[in-house]
Amino acid sequence: MNIIAIESSTEQCSVALRCGEQTRQLISDQPRGHAEQILPMIESLMADASISRKQIDRVVFGQGPGSFTGVRVACSVAQGLGYGLDIPVLPVSSLAALAQASIAETSSTEMTQRVIVAQDARLAEIYVGIYEFMASALKEITIEQVIKPHTFDDHFQLSGNDWIAAGNGWQVYQEEMNSVIATRINRQLSACRPDARALLELATGIAYRDRAVSADQAQPVYVRDQVTHRK
Repeated sequence: MNIIAIESSTEQCSVALRCGEQTRQLISDQPRGHAEQILPMIESLMADASISRKQIDRVVFGQGPGSFTGVRVACSVAQGLGYGLDIPVLPVSSLAALAQASIAETSSTEMTQRVIVAQDARLAEIYVGIYEFMASALKEITIEQVIKPHTFDDHFQLSGNDWIAAGNGWQVYQEEMNSVIATRINRQLSACRPDARALLELATGIAYRDRAVSADQAQPVYVRDQVTHRK
């Protein structure tokens, strides 16, 4: 199966292509112009793999939460490919993709790993997703939420001190999150970002395997009603 993945919920934009067992990825760190970059990146990956658009079987995109503009761009491109090629579209949480990317970065051999994702949501808030990976299979422990950083312990009652902290929220709101860092966190990966390769890993796993939809049903997820257009 040939699968395209698109992730642009942060300042970083990435596109990945999986052909059989081989995965290729391109990343752009330009904070603006994602809409103009994504299709040329896809074309470059397909040319490198010697396949055409007609050979793409599915498109995956990071549905957010994250940058309003970035999430909309990824969704729009995925919908366009879905409509044009008459293929299913698979929305995947950008926070879950960040958790997946953090697991890949740790290179740990532990069978069970737990991740708290905290991404800056602006307006003095963070997007939070809490996950457990058991034998690389994702389990969402709580629903994704947007909260004030200093209220973390009021929202989540977590046990243990072996958690991985992923996302820029841990750095941006370090003072407000200090008690959580001191009592719960074993490793902090503030610079880790969601990417298209992580989307592909989740898309082919148990958690998302049967969640593909038609292009007209693919929608971004903002978590909160009030959104910010800034990257």
